[in-house]
Amino acid sequence: MLWMTALWSVLFLWNFFVTSNEGKNLQVKEVDICPTNKSSWEKASRDLNCTNPDRYQCTPNEQRSALLQFCYDQPATSIEKGYCWILLDSHFMDTYSCTGFAEGCPNITYRSNELYKYQECLKVNTKEECYLAEPKCPNTT
Repeated sequence: MLWMTALWSVLFLWNFFVTSNEGKNLQVKEVDICPTNKSSWEKASRDLNCTNPDRYQCTPNEQRSALLQFCYDQPATSIEKGYCWILLDSHFMDTYSCTGFAEGCPNITYRSNELYKYQECLKVNTKEECYLAEPKCPNTT
């Protein structure tokens, strides 16, 4: 009988977690370009009404078919060198290995709210769905 109580507790907590996260879809806005420096990053945060400037994000989506800006519901986090920060779906962030970039891949660990420092992580060919810094990605200009 004790195992049934434990099982119900686990199922309840799992259901609560899933239900809670389903309700946290981010309000994202597609943009043509992401901010290129700290002051424009902070201005975009204010314009989007983020409650905390460190929560503003502008990143490609997982498919690299769009650049999206939003107020993230989590604090800024450390991103390991060799990775770009991307939005997986409407509420999960992840990293993308940029070690194959011709140039511009972050060579130090950085904070997610400092992504503007690594512009190659923010330049995508949305039609071909690739980073412009990838050697096989056609330039859009």
